[in-house]
Amino acid sequence: MKSDNSPPLLVNVSVDTTGEGRPISPYIYGINSVPPKSDVTTTACRLGGNRTTGYNWENNLSNAGEDWHHFNDEYLFPKGKDGSVPAITVTDFAENSKKIGAYTLITLPMAGYVANDNLRTVNKAETAPSKRFAKIIDRKNAPLSLKPDLNDGVVYSDEFINYLINKLGMARNGGINGYSLDNEPSIWPGTHPRIHPEKTTISEILEKSISLASVVKDLDPGAEVFGPALYGVNAYVSFQDAPDWKGGYAKDYKWFIDAYLDGMRKAGEKKGLRLLDVLDVHYYTEARCPLDHRVSDDRNDNEKCFHTRFQSTRTLWDAAYLENSWVRQALRSFLPILPVLNASIDKYYPGTKLSISEYNFGYENHVSGGIAQADALGIFASQGVYFATLWPLSDKLIYTYAGLNLYTNYDGNGGTFGNTLVSSSTDNIEYSSVYASKSDDGALHIILLNKSQHDTIRFSVDIRSSVTYKNYACYGFDSKSHAIKAVSSGAIGEELHCDLPPMSAYHLVLRE
Repeated sequence: MKSDNSPPLLVNVSVDTTGEGRPISPYIYGINSVPPKSDVTTTACRLGGNRTTGYNWENNLSNAGEDWHHFNDEYLFPKGKDGSVPAITVTDFAENSKKIGAYTLITLPMAGYVANDNLRTVNKAETAPSKRFAKIIDRKNAPLSLKPDLNDGVVYSDEFINYLINKLGMARNGGINGYSLDNEPSIWPGTHPRIHPEKTTISEILEKSISLASVVKDLDPGAEVFGPALYGVNAYVSFQDAPDWKGGYAKDYKWFIDAYLDGMRKAGEKKGLRLLDVLDVHYYTEARCPLDHRVSDDRNDNEKCFHTRFQSTRTLWDAAYLENSWVRQALRSFLPILPVLNASIDKYYPGTKLSISEYNFGYENHVSGGIAQADALGIFASQGVYFATLWPLSDKLIYTYAGLNLYTNYDGNGGTFGNTLVSSSTDNIEYSSVYASKSDDGALHIILLNKSQHDTIRFSVDIRSSVTYKNYACYGFDSKSHAIKAVSSGAIGEELHCDLPPMSAYHLVLRE
């Protein structure tokens, strides 16, 4: 361990604004909830998770699956709201999301059945089809009602979407922005064995996705369709070893992602419309720290675990990085994740956007979690991700919120990272990260991350630009406090240097 009097570690970073730049999606700063604006400023909110697979919009009941004794219950009832009002779970969520100006993504059940009572545990003998569940039918083929029949044992997807449009408006008029085609379908037999006990096949998920996406587009053409909400890398590769992968789709495609994109593209071409707007996956790093925990699950105050967390984000983009995980050992040809996903989109369904609607790098209450969060957001911007929503793994999120706020409200007055990405690089990717952007008001924004646990890093910032930046202001958080504070400001001399204490994240704003 170095003493406090040790000289700083020198890191050179470069920022080049002379290129064309690349738009940054405003929807990568999201979360799977509608959090208090006093805690975090977020731009996207998703209503998803295992509960939404068994959600019945007619009565707002849902099924917990393996998460909690296969309960059918009122878990998704909004607090203080009347659960007997159809779709109140979704409309309340959407209205709260719209109040903070966020993109709203909700989930449409697609596994086949949803909860039909609130009688708690569903026994194996009551597996669907049974009276404990209502059957999902995509098209009613009859007039759509705003007062659904609670006694017919059926829920209609088109009636659900029509109800939401009547209550909230269409997407272009402030309604639901995006619809997700269920949640983590490759593992339905594990998460929801009372609803879908058999292994999900690729042909099944394509058939169901095409059918439900068609319903969405018929009713609200301006709404975006997200799918297939895959839980992790093994689902990307073989759809969790689907029965029709080996000897079937594997003969024609490198991984399931390609088969899904190609299938949705071909179906859309037959119908004369785009059926899939956003390829949606979930990503929880499989990197393991020396205590043999998956780092996203880890909450240990262990320096080696902190280091693993800092490095784990590199699997998203860095082909040279080799994480300690089964993914690296068994599926290395599919790494790094984001460039490979983007390559599949370009080959099989150009124009499709990319979403990571669940992710987490762990320890949200520790500075290492906050820095990993800030790093992930910079990576999402640099890799062209369209939509991203953090999935909280605890109720202690102060540093993860700080990582978000560094981009969305760094000064406490709504100050945001710019909307056009510019080129940036660091000569030490192990212990530092840099991301840069321009904003419409002419400011240059630079995010600097110090991942060293003991060294102050002196960043020497070289800027190539047609603009001469004369003044700067610096904001950030560190291991002493999650609160983002104004660190310094002043005139820029011939050289720009910035000292970051160990485990810290700073946002520099440069102006003419």
